[in-house]
Amino acid sequence: MPTWTFAASASSVVRAGGVPVLLDVDEDTLNLSPAALEAALGEGLDGVVLVHFGGVPVAPEVLDLAAAAGAFVVEDAAHALGATDHRGPISGLGTVGACFSFYASKNLTSGEGGALATHDPELAQFARSHRLHGLSNDAWKRYRIGADPSYDLQEPGLKANLPDILAALGRSQLARFDALQARRRQLVRRYRDQLATLPGLRVVPRELDERSADHLLVVLLPEGVARGPAIAALSEARIGSSVHFRPLHTFSWYAQHAPTGPGGVPVADRLRERALSLPLHAGLTDGDVDRVVAVLAQALA
Repeated sequence: MPTWTFAASASSVVRAGGVPVLLDVDEDTLNLSPAALEAALGEGLDGVVLVHFGGVPVAPEVLDLAAAAGAFVVEDAAHALGATDHRGPISGLGTVGACFSFYASKNLTSGEGGALATHDPELAQFARSHRLHGLSNDAWKRYRIGADPSYDLQEPGLKANLPDILAALGRSQLARFDALQARRRQLVRRYRDQLATLPGLRVVPRELDERSADHLLVVLLPEGVARGPAIAALSEARIGSSVHFRPLHTFSWYAQHAPTGPGGVPVADRLRERALSLPLHAGLTDGDVDRVVAVLAQALA
């Protein structure tokens, strides 16, 4: 799995009894590097967790390499609802499944929660049961008119179902999702046009990717420029910014328990202090984008 991801990607592996092997990323996209994956697969990996960082789909070679090595693939698609790749819409096709997030900051939100998309009927049934204590029938099925209210406990499970109120919030956004995505794409283009005038700064991915879900607007600050003052200048202007992400191998627990792949993670180490996420959501105006870029430009001057 890439070291450039949120902790949830790796903690899920740990909770399932696995050991995350943290791999380097591609310099242009910050997605999992095919070269790093190929080297790690040569040393024997059971599976691959790929992350569509910022909504940009991973390179097709990643799936090809995993398939050739007989490794299963799980897609962390938390950023990728609405993204497409060579398979079509990101949906877990050809992999164990794709895991989406509906957290408050996501393109479609229910406040909390997420969804698993899989083309494996057995896994789908396991997930439906396991998310609700292992019950064979949920309350909706048990209390319909004429339904049998009994149920079986086929396995120990969790209480991890999305509450109905939050699900309703998410469903209400589906009708607007295409329009929200279109607005994000307009904002990304405006950002790119203006950020291109700032010397030494570049947007991730390097080139506009029409397949992307446009979840994040990440820039790499010019080499040698400290990120802290830029964040402070934006904050002083009441503009929020963030860092996506601090690579996992730099955290104390993962530094002790999660090895890096062959050759280490030189790209992640070289870029990690330069990454900065600028505001991106469908509620931004063109003027908001202009102001963000103007403040950032002043901070970098």
